[in-house]
Amino acid sequence: QQQQQQQQQQQANKKSNLTAAQRERYEEEKRRKERQKDAIPGKTSAIPGAINFPLDVQRTEVEWTNSASSSERQVRLHTAEGMESLRMLRLEDASRSFSQVYKLKPTAYCWQAGIVRYYLGDAKGAADIFARNARVCEGRFGMPASEERIWADACRLKVWREGSNNGDEKEQKGVRKKKCKNHYSNEKEEKETLPIIPSLWDDGETSPPRETRKIIALARDLFGASVAKDTPQMALARAKIRSICERPLTIATYTSSPDPKKWRLNGWFYLGLHHDALGEFKESKVCMKMALKCAGSGKEDDIIHTLPLLHMSSRDWFDDDDFENDTLESMSTITQSGNQNISSKASTFQHFESFYRSLKESVEKMKGIEIQNELRKRGLKVSGSKAVLTERLLNSLLKDTDFA
Repeated sequence: QQQQQQQQQQQANKKSNLTAAQRERYEEEKRRKERQKDAIPGKTSAIPGAINFPLDVQRTEVEWTNSASSSERQVRLHTAEGMESLRMLRLEDASRSFSQVYKLKPTAYCWQAGIVRYYLGDAKGAADIFARNARVCEGRFGMPASEERIWADACRLKVWREGSNNGDEKEQKGVRKKKCKNHYSNEKEEKETLPIIPSLWDDGETSPPRETRKIIALARDLFGASVAKDTPQMALARAKIRSICERPLTIATYTSSPDPKKWRLNGWFYLGLHHDALGEFKESKVCMKMALKCAGSGKEDDIIHTLPLLHMSSRDWFDDDDFENDTLESMSTITQSGNQNISSKASTFQHFESFYRSLKESVEKMKGIEIQNELRKRGLKVSGSKAVLTERLLNSLLKDTDFA
């Protein structure tokens, strides 16, 4: 009894030192434990006489299919066939299946059909599919059509680049005879032929839904800035994605999977897609190889696991002897032996180092007049050598980031 009194006194003293928030959490935890004794989920908490429905996904799908109309069942069947053909890299078969889907249901939501058209060389047709699906996604589901907008921007960049680099017979091999001077020189000619995806939230009264997937949001910024010809913002988005892809992994952070949120897989792929759309095939090849390493077996349901292999195959980049050797030293893997965890401070430093290196490379590729124009927009001096101007713009961009 004396020990119980001492324990109660200790708990009282401990409770008196708690903040209001901590005290509330303590009380809620106490109430939760009390409720556990009174009710058993699925039994005492259920309606008298009620039973739980079995969680049988296959049975539910069969019942849904049986209740659907003949047309809806055909749409579902052709969609499944198209997705399977896409995963098997049978693009012509996938295209036929998706065409049947839209023939039966013009308002069907199947943005992956645009990917098929893109890799079949029909960038304009792909852009139209992405635009239609974006309107369905945002209008019907109320969700940000990020993938659709990313791919639509990739189509636009590709068309502009191909229009300004006509007659390049070696493009399919990723070899360019001469460097394109201006990725956007064909913009006026293609402005009317490629569909523009309007936003349902441009009225200013309703705020658009936020894209919660970090890499997808950055990829959307990357492609959007490229279409808008905003080179500094494009450089920032690319540097952020690159730094995440090259961020060291630790055993403590990732136990079951080295890339549980698919940040690296998505990051490397969209970086490669962006480089490819701009005609920077050497950089694209490196990124796609890294994405392929992150994709694993490619048997996952998410189509992102198939896309690196699809891109590499369409470019015929598997015949290179340096496939295994052409890797990035900064692409680290989990060390299974021992607890070789990277400290938080070291990880942050490497994260910034990767970000700074990528940002600097992008700024250094800008022309002197472009750097001066950006400095002028920011109210900074425009005098000095290109090296001085580059450093001045680089410092200004760093102030816009979390590393400032």
